[in-house]
Amino acid sequence: MHYDEKTRGSYNADQVKITAEMQATLSLVEKLAGERPIDRKRLYVIGQSRGGFGTWDAMIRRPDLWAAGVPICGAGDPNKAELIKSIPIWAWHGANDAAVPVAGSREMIEALKKAGANPLYTEPHNVGHGVWVPALEDPKLHEWLFNQRKP
Repeated sequence: MHYDEKTRGSYNADQVKITAEMQATLSLVEKLAGERPIDRKRLYVIGQSRGGFGTWDAMIRRPDLWAAGVPICGAGDPNKAELIKSIPIWAWHGANDAAVPVAGSREMIEALKKAGANPLYTEPHNVGHGVWVPALEDPKLHEWLFNQRKP
């Protein structure tokens, strides 16, 4: 995925071809959900940094697949917020992130709100790119995530 690191971090999904890795990942999720005793109403996507970008991208590319998403230090395409507004999302980004611009997460959250969604967003002020530590240590995140289920 290509994004503008110096400005906001967001990208245009229409101008970025789905990567072979993302296609393989989505295919694998579909395959495993079809072959294993996996609750298809509880498929979650979570990732940090490039994985945060991948989380937004997976939701945008296959909004029908996910019960919830947790993008951490990522960005997506705000123009696609309408596609993912029904997916419960809790995004995290450290306010002092020097690796991935926090503006990308902020922009996605604002776009989702404008689309009528009610995403959760946590931006710890004294945290940088390592925000996954407080995110994954937060029992509220785990409780919230595992309470999400597609109708």
